[in-house]
Amino acid sequence: MDRRSFSLAAALMPVSAAMPQLARAQSQSPMKILVGFPPSPAGFDFVARQVAGQLPDLLRRPVVVDNRVGASGRIALEAVKQAKPDGETIILSSQSPMTIFPHIYTNLRFDPAKDFTPITRAVTFDYTVTVGPAAPVKTIAEFIDWYRKNPTKAAFGSPGAGTTPHFIGEAINQRLGVSALHVAYKGGAPALLDLMAGQVPVQFDTVSAAIEQHRTGKVRILATLGGQRSPSLPDVPTLKESGIDLEIYGWCGFYGPAGMDASMTAEYARAIGAALQKDSVKDALQRIGMYPAPTTPDALAAFQKREFEMWGPVIKSSGFKPEN
Repeated sequence: MDRRSFSLAAALMPVSAAMPQLARAQSQSPMKILVGFPPSPAGFDFVARQVAGQLPDLLRRPVVVDNRVGASGRIALEAVKQAKPDGETIILSSQSPMTIFPHIYTNLRFDPAKDFTPITRAVTFDYTVTVGPAAPVKTIAEFIDWYRKNPTKAAFGSPGAGTTPHFIGEAINQRLGVSALHVAYKGGAPALLDLMAGQVPVQFDTVSAAIEQHRTGKVRILATLGGQRSPSLPDVPTLKESGIDLEIYGWCGFYGPAGMDASMTAEYARAIGAALQKDSVKDALQRIGMYPAPTTPDALAAFQKREFEMWGPVIKSSGFKPEN
């Protein structure tokens, strides 16, 4: 799947020229963009703040970012579910609550397909297969051979149980016909430290999590998982190039409460798309390995549905049961 195929001409239209009267008639109270994670110089909060910095000029109203931290983004999503569909409150959500959580949590307090209005995808980013000194391999082909032949030594670390990198590892297990042990950490940083120390041989995480250590030779990124090579690592092959039929992008998207007016939703999609295409925003995002990929509201809904259906069999086959 080409991330650029989702960047639509509509998102590039001059928003001021196509601005409906709807936004101009809105109150000047700040529009809130909720984020379910703490402030970060390289995470989803950073994406939200880059967009929020452009929206006051595009929507002619103040915009603030509101961090509602907790439960891997669920607290913020529950707040948006309960908000009025008047455009005052939207959210930048990571992919997991929309596509993975419904498969693993029996007590999820929202339905991603029914309780939110898709607005636009924001960015995509790449995941990696990364090895440390405990894995005696230098190429993805050597990794595949070693992984299959060493079931007692093969293990992979992830930022946590139930995360996308966790299920990337399960998907690779299933593609290779192995049952490598999953080692769950409380975040990507401790997982990377153990990878560098040789405590775990393999880690699945984002490009940004390991690229600096890859450049210094402390770890080795063997492959990325997108449909095309990562612009940040043009010399690193994709997993598909190596014969494993698996294509996974990381992504996040903007959503409002269910019932938002269609013209308002389309207006927000155009404005956010225009913000993401500002040179300063693109440059800032690309420095952390994220790439603008705006869509129409309908395209985000269809993309989310495909991702949800892709993860279902992987998660079911893994047998994973969450603790809460």
